[in-house]
Amino acid sequence: MWLTGHKIREAIINKDIKIEPYHDQYINPNSYNYTLFPVLKRIKNEVIDLKEDDEYEEIVIPPEGYVLQPNECYLGCTNEIFHSDKYASLVTGRSSIGRKFVTNHITAGLIDQGFEGRITLEIVVVKPTRVYPNIPFGQVYWFKTIGMPMLYNGKYQNQNVPEISKVSQDFVNSIKSKKLYIVPEMWNKKLKFEEGFFEGKIKKPKSKLELNKKFENNLKKINKKELIDRVEITGGNDPLEYDNIEELIDIIKNNIKTKIKLYTRGNKLKDIPLIDEINLVVLYEDKFKEVLNKIEYYKKRTDKIRICVPLNLSKKQQLELIKIYEKYVDEIVFRVLKKNNNKQKVAIHKKVKIDLIEFDNPKSKSIVIGPDNKILEGFEK
Repeated sequence: MWLTGHKIREAIINKDIKIEPYHDQYINPNSYNYTLFPVLKRIKNEVIDLKEDDEYEEIVIPPEGYVLQPNECYLGCTNEIFHSDKYASLVTGRSSIGRKFVTNHITAGLIDQGFEGRITLEIVVVKPTRVYPNIPFGQVYWFKTIGMPMLYNGKYQNQNVPEISKVSQDFVNSIKSKKLYIVPEMWNKKLKFEEGFFEGKIKKPKSKLELNKKFENNLKKINKKELIDRVEITGGNDPLEYDNIEELIDIIKNNIKTKIKLYTRGNKLKDIPLIDEINLVVLYEDKFKEVLNKIEYYKKRTDKIRICVPLNLSKKQQLELIKIYEKYVDEIVFRVLKKNNNKQKVAIHKKVKIDLIEFDNPKSKSIVIGPDNKILEGFEK
């Protein structure tokens, strides 16, 4: 069931649909006109490869306009940020733009419930065509769905610019990739991870240089024979307590082209190199102001920040945490043991994600470079 213009306006007033910025004159009988964001990305690849990320040139559209060329692939986006948990929507063109033989989206028309961000547009033209910033460029329709909604929380959530394709990540995930865990524990200490993955006496290297070299060699060895889905820096002790962490991250970035995630309590604030994701481990009893200071500090070092909470909380406590942190982080993650999953109830919220932790058979999924810089396949003891 499609929403009429009156119902779209009513849904915006009731906050069931979010459009920012909103202009009432862009309401149509059955849709809303979006406008063109003043930045484009032109794909530079001679050959587009679904396994690889595209190279692109960023173009700022000047007030006097910019001429798009045939046989080129441009990514644009809406000026407006859209969001609705209640309605799904479709993005399409305007007939007036279509009569200029401009295609402003290719197949990717559906906007899931729960998506929030600017909508990326795939733009091609038949003849050289001048476009201008901020012009009404297409329209969005909203419709009701049947059944309990599954809110979107995918890889394009909160996109704020024209976003290149991330289909290469889907390909990686479909062909038996592995996670690589980096565990930069303190040296000369008998370790026992609470998960039971590794226990042993640590042999201290002669120098940091020797440690770094061995670590780099291990990375190269793994990278030759395994497809690494992502690198997670974690461990029993906080990785940021490790004084060589900056060099370690640089070595990873120079040797493996993949996402880097860091798990930390954040007690020792450090200017680490830029990484893809920082997971701030938070306990229910932590003071809000102290956690907020850590969030603000690490937002400068990453594109995505999440707080991770062990799921030993009541539903009421979960909801309290969500209310406190939802404005400040990209995701709130409750970490659940898979074997206990059916017994633990998790609050439903658009920013909540559940991490299922499975310890029974990790061999096919993970590789560890352990505290002694030894490669531990599948967390073997």
